[in-house]
Amino acid sequence: MTGRLVGTEVKVNTVFLWYESPTGGESDSQIGQIVCRDIRQAVEVEREHRSRWDLPEVDRRAELEVYLEESLKA
Repeated sequence: MTGRLVGTEVKVNTVFLWYESPTGGESDSQIGQIVCRDIRQAVEVEREHRSRWDLPEVDRRAELEVYLEESLKA
């Protein structure tokens, strides 16, 4: 991926990474994804990317609590 990382999102076990256009335009921005083994790993991967790109932390405690509650029911 080229361009600067400008945003992230975690959905279940996948991290989505939004990169701005390397040319400054809007038509060639990119979204990458990293599939993880579970949401805990996805949150950790997101945290590491945000830290390395100097983006503010995102509080994912609510998503993790839901995941833990659901896994205890199973």
